[in-house]
Amino acid sequence: MTEQEERALDSRTRRIVLGGIGAYVVVLFVLAITGRFTFVTKTTVVPAVVVLALATGRLRPFVHQWAVYLSLLVLFDAFRGYIYYTIVTLDMTVYMHYVIDLERVLLGGRIGPVWFQQVFLVPGELTRLDKAMTVVHGSHFLFFLLFGLGIWYLRRDAFEDFKVGLLLVMGGGLLGYLIVPTVPPWMAARDFGVLPEIHRVYGYVYNTATPTLRQALDTNPVAAMPSLHTAFPAFICLVALRCWRLRAAPILLYFGAMLFSLTYGGEHYVVDELAGVLLATVVYVLVYIVGVRGRVAALMSAQARGDSIVMRLLDTPIKRKLALTAAILVFAEIIGQLSLTQTRPWRPNAAFVEREMMGRSQLAHLFLGKEALSEGDYTAAQREFDLARTDARTEARRRTAVVYLAQAAFNNRDYDAVVQALAGVPLGALEPQIVALLARAYFESGRGEQGLAVMTRLANGYPGAAQFAFDRGYAGLKYGMLTRVEVGRVIAGLRARFRDRPAAGHADRLQRLMDAAN
Repeated sequence: MTEQEERALDSRTRRIVLGGIGAYVVVLFVLAITGRFTFVTKTTVVPAVVVLALATGRLRPFVHQWAVYLSLLVLFDAFRGYIYYTIVTLDMTVYMHYVIDLERVLLGGRIGPVWFQQVFLVPGELTRLDKAMTVVHGSHFLFFLLFGLGIWYLRRDAFEDFKVGLLLVMGGGLLGYLIVPTVPPWMAARDFGVLPEIHRVYGYVYNTATPTLRQALDTNPVAAMPSLHTAFPAFICLVALRCWRLRAAPILLYFGAMLFSLTYGGEHYVVDELAGVLLATVVYVLVYIVGVRGRVAALMSAQARGDSIVMRLLDTPIKRKLALTAAILVFAEIIGQLSLTQTRPWRPNAAFVEREMMGRSQLAHLFLGKEALSEGDYTAAQREFDLARTDARTEARRRTAVVYLAQAAFNNRDYDAVVQALAGVPLGALEPQIVALLARAYFESGRGEQGLAVMTRLANGYPGAAQFAFDRGYAGLKYGMLTRVEVGRVIAGLRARFRDRPAAGHADRLQRLMDAAN
């Protein structure tokens, strides 16, 4: 068979390839209009791609040209999580406001995600637009594989350049994640309050349809710059136009839908998308105009001609590629497992708050208070939480600041400040632990009757919580608010809890305290 004949695609193969890709698109469409969402990742689609290669009788060339490529995709996913691990471990600088400022300059004062959701989003309702855009957003994880498969079958001569280019796009994205870790718009609005409300549309749908997928997608929540969701289809568009000219129009429509979905869903700013387009364009120039792939291939070929023991063992191209694939997968597994050892989420430090939030967000002092509280500086924490209470523009955020203020003041032994902070909040709106803290503050500030009233209400409101019953008895005993008979009743009530070991332990401890008080 001649080289030209090898490249030609027979009718059977064409039907299998186009039928498989078409079936995937139809399934996604049906799922979208019926409201049933099922998403798959790159890891699960690879076996399907292998089956397709088997069905068309091209397994050997598939292994030869795809094995290393697919293993590098797995490595890319591992490094995405590892970069987040590095950011958290080394407490690296994370950025937020530079991209907001650029967005406002670009859009005449508007913020893309806020603007799009004000126009198109129906709050509290999952619309057809939400479902359709969720499918578009989720297709990112598979579309480039399907397109690569199409290139491999239809334009085998263009596949090597395509896969090298896509790997360079991935590498550029990883570099951006490491150098400029950037907060996405939904996080800037929801967690840090520097933007008006932005709904994370796809996060809600993923949690509803496939709860475990949300965790998989958030391996690096501060990886917004550049947008690889944009860079992948942008690069694909350039390659498609090069290969098929105007016949690539459907891919351009898909690219437009992806751009809209990213901004509408609150995942990326328009600036992130432009950075993704720029990355794709630079890579396209390097691969297709500068010819970087040919130079790398020549270098690797020279290395392969060496006379080392390894090269003598791996004496055929297929052996070398399989060995390299195995090594990459092992390395990816090591990187992935190392990333999983970091369970602490990224938390903004004082420098981030001062640089990115101060003067821009009502939550700035709340975050500074949390930082001071974690460091044991209760005086500073109390001061910051008091400022946060003043800055709060909503009742929910004011109440949050009040609760933290009470905790800081209690640790600072400023019991009057605890009572003053919580006095105006209905007890039913407070967590039980905070109600107990208020009761203890009453006792410590000499208002025993009020403290006992609060503790009694808490114990009665949570009859199954032995700790609260013990706290009431202990406080009544310590501050002389309960007689020995009344404390004895508390002890008897705790002992009456059948097979409740914690309750029995609390009863024994309270009995010892009462005996020691005699």
